[in-house]
Amino acid sequence: MKNLRQILAIAGLAVIALLYILCIVFACIGSELTQKLLLLTIMLTILLPIVLHFISVGIKNTETTLGEESEEE
Repeated sequence: MKNLRQILAIAGLAVIALLYILCIVFACIGSELTQKLLLLTIMLTILLPIVLHFISVGIKNTETTLGEESEEE
């Protein structure tokens, strides 16, 4: 469980870091997509940790529920 949460956190961090790096690269080459990519990056900086938290809580609740069901049998 703890390992899965750490993997989700590292994956989320990697995605956000990659988006910021891509945003800087696109800004340096003068692409038209820079503003849209910056907006996407800012939105995902806020939303991705929230989504990963809900996934983590859902996994934790599922494991707890499955553990309780196996104890009852």
